[in-house]
Amino acid sequence: MSAVLSKVAVFEELGAAGLETLSGFLESRTYEKGFLLFQQGQEAAELIVVAEGQVVLRQSGTEIARVEAGECLGGVSLVVIGHRECEAAAEGPVEVLSLTRESYLRLRADYPSVALDLQEGILRHLGAALRDLLPNVSNSD
Repeated sequence: MSAVLSKVAVFEELGAAGLETLSGFLESRTYEKGFLLFQQGQEAAELIVVAEGQVVLRQSGTEIARVEAGECLGGVSLVVIGHRECEAAAEGPVEVLSLTRESYLRLRADYPSVALDLQEGILRHLGAALRDLLPNVSNSD
């Protein structure tokens, strides 16, 4: 599991010990082609790492993105309660690693420095995505 986690950009700051700690809070799941990991409008309550396979994201039935192995989605849902803006479906057989909000809260209570590094990674990733979407916004963070 650590080999997969070490490739995920959001987890860059965790280091080997942090990744090992985090792995104890993750749940592995496998899905067949077409399985809906979550639906548009559903409460967002977990970070999902695609360990193997590909997940397609659709908004109102239109494909908007694909998430490949080594990428994650839903990280912001660990720290901000909200609803999914799209649906996610397995494009073929998929293995994912899930960190639920409840598991994140346990991680935060038991290993606050690991949770802080994770939160900073999520926010850094979000900031980079926003900068990519809004090229005219100042990069003077």
